[in-house]
Amino acid sequence: MVLKLQALHQVLKDISLLRVILQCLVILRLQVLKMKVLPWVPMLQRLMVLRLLFLRALPQVLTDLSLLQVTLQALVLQ
Repeated sequence: MVLKLQALHQVLKDISLLRVILQCLVILRLQVLKMKVLPWVPMLQRLMVLRLLFLRALPQVLTDLSLLQVTLQALVLQ
């Protein structure tokens, strides 16, 4: 039982690290989109476009991570 709890703790730490990495990847993707799309967008609308892109991408990443976390917890607790 102790080993399962240690394994679960490690899995949760790994998922937290993965969440941070994926958030960074989303931000990098937005930077690429910014270079491709934003030169064509007027200056005042750029922040709105970036915010919209970020808000669309990040929830999906966090949903995927939550599903992964639940799956891994179930596997560890078996």
